[in-house]
Amino acid sequence: MTILTWKQSRNLENSLIDFLQSQISTDSLKLLDDNGNQVTPNVYRGKQLKEDWNLPLIQLYCDDKLLPRLEIGSNLRMKTFLIFLEIRTLLPGQETDLADWIEEKLNNGCDYYTYTVSGDPDNPTKNLAGHINIDFSSSNPVNFGDDVDKFDKYRYRTVLKVWVNKKI
Repeated sequence: MTILTWKQSRNLENSLIDFLQSQISTDSLKLLDDNGNQVTPNVYRGKQLKEDWNLPLIQLYCDDKLLPRLEIGSNLRMKTFLIFLEIRTLLPGQETDLADWIEEKLNNGCDYYTYTVSGDPDNPTKNLAGHINIDFSSSNPVNFGDDVDKFDKYRYRTVLKVWVNKKI
């Protein structure tokens, strides 16, 4: 029997989440809530928004991948992934500020890890396996109007095109 391990898509998501959480902690990043209290942005993985997630948040997920051949006649592929970052905040303008902060932090890429799950999936072992290179495909506010729930009121979407240079 073979147990399927985490593959490159999930390793990319987790590496980016680890990097963003580390940067939030290093910078002691805070945003204001609608009562003027300082709150730390949360980072979540998943395409579907969950009701127990707390604002402000960065939602991250791998949505698509491209697998062009490196050269004619070769089975080697240049794997490129599209990663979506959905930024959701409580106050107007914060979504744009947080997007700018993320773009600045991710500009040079970040470390790529492979994760091994043995027993507890919430505590995988990680091993440095390369570097994530990033191109910003798009970065735009998402405006659904004023008559929306709190998760969509102040929203911003950044799309990353990423690929991995593996550690030699």
